[in-house]
Amino acid sequence: MIKLNCVHLDMLMDDFSLLEQKIAEVNGKNNIFEIMLEDASRQMKFYQTKEKSLIEERDSLLVTVNRLQQTLQEQCNLRVENERLKSEMASLKQHNERAAEDGKAELQRLIVWCEASQSSEYSSKLQFFQEEKNKEIAVLRQRIKELEENQRVSVFSDSRLKKRKI
Repeated sequence: MIKLNCVHLDMLMDDFSLLEQKIAEVNGKNNIFEIMLEDASRQMKFYQTKEKSLIEERDSLLVTVNRLQQTLQEQCNLRVENERLKSEMASLKQHNERAAEDGKAELQRLIVWCEASQSSEYSSKLQFFQEEKNKEIAVLRQRIKELEENQRVSVFSDSRLKKRKI
């Protein structure tokens, strides 16, 4: 019986050493897996931080793009307004020239008519028409000056916006 116990004890020792080897292998593999898990966690944190940084950069760029779009829209609106004012100013200049020509023609007609009639009544009418013509010309010149000033202010503010943006 003693021999049987020895055999069982030897087998038990062999089994135990085999079991210890398996445990050592499993512990080694667990350590490797823990290292891999830590590495994966570090990489995940790194990529999460990188993703957050890229999202912030994207948002910043979107804000910049929106501001640039707004600035471009304002510049386009100013250009359209500038063109409209130039067109209106040219139209008013033409109207002023026509009015001046019409006034001169009317004045010439009245002068001829007054010379023919030599009446004081006609000369007072002529003076009245001359005064009316001069008033109308003065009003048109004032309007042209106002439009030119508006255009200068528009061009000045447009260039000031460009300088500010630069």
